[in-house]
Amino acid sequence: MFVRGIVARPSSSVVALCEPNTIRAKYYNDLLSELGASTVPVYKPEDFKTMLKEEKVDMIVVTCIDALHHLYIIPALEAGGTSARFSLSIVMLRLLHSTRPYGETNDYEHYQLQSYSGHCEAD
Repeated sequence: MFVRGIVARPSSSVVALCEPNTIRAKYYNDLLSELGASTVPVYKPEDFKTMLKEEKVDMIVVTCIDALHHLYIIPALEAGGTSARFSLSIVMLRLLHSTRPYGETNDYEHYQLQSYSGHCEAD
């Protein structure tokens, strides 16, 4: 994960972990402690939406396999997140794009949608 990079930025902090593996969660909480940061609550994937709300998460880092990224990005966008930095397929990009209220998008997402649409034979 990106714990060291997040902790190194004065304006950033890790506020929670969403991790199904208790050994990995303990490793990252121990690392946070070693880096001088506070340990954080650990949530299971099925409690991700609860984590977003309870911990007042304003940014997420998704580190699961690529095919599952949308399971976390979409709820984060629905909870008030402002952008998804990348998407790996036109299908996923369209799915992410459809979560925007009233079809809003930022320039980066619009560029991605146009770029991927232009390179997709099934489009």
